[in-house]
This record gives sequence, C-alpha cells and structure tokens, in this order.
Amino acid sequence: MQKVKIIMAYLGIKLSTLRPRLTELLACVERGDHVIIRRHGRAVAAIVPMVDLERIWDHQDEERDGPRSPRTGVRPGRALVGWGARLEREDQEREAARRNGEDKKWNSFWVWARSLGTSD
Repeated sequence: MQKVKIIMAYLGIKLSTLRPRLTELLACVERGDHVIIRRHGRAVAAIVPMVDLERIWDHQDEERDGPRSPRTGVRPGRALVGWGARLEREDQEREAARRNGEDKKWNSFWVWARSLGTSD
C-alpha cells in the first residue's frame, strides 16, 4: 500500500503497480477521484472520469471555436473549419485562370486600369 499515495485530490500510483490494481483504481475514478500514473517518479498520464474529460474537450473547443451561441447552439468558429483550404484552392484556380487569360474579372480590371492611362 505504500506505493499509492494521496496527492491533494488525486491518487498517485507507480506504473508497475497499475495493472494488478486497475479494477480498484477504476472504481476510485467512478467515484470522482483522479489517478495520476507515474514512471520513475514523474507524472506521465492520468485516469479521469469521463465527465471531467468532456469538460476539458468542451473548453478546448471553446478556445478554438468560441462560445456556443445561445440561440443556435453552434460555435461561430466551427463554420470556418475548412475555409482556409477552400480559399487557398480558389486562389490557385484563379491564378491558373489568370495565367491562361480566362479570368474575366481580372481581364476587365486590366482593361479599366489601362483606360485610366489614356487621355481622351
């Protein structure tokens, strides 16, 4: 029993004693405790209740995508996922069209720009 020690609200356990006591430790986690797994005296992993893990994931989503809208329940950044790749692909397509002389907007811009240089 000396290998398991209480550290604040956590149980610390050596990696070598984890396997034989896993069922007991999972029961502790179900009660709401956290288990810190140590290798050579250094904390390397944790076993936490799913409720806490979901809270961590939700916090990470909020940091990345912003808070949920109370009206829709959607995070505003979630709609922007994938837009960077889409915009980059569109830029590449437009640049290819410019090189081939097929971009009508680009061509009309240059017609307009050239017309500014002429004095009628």
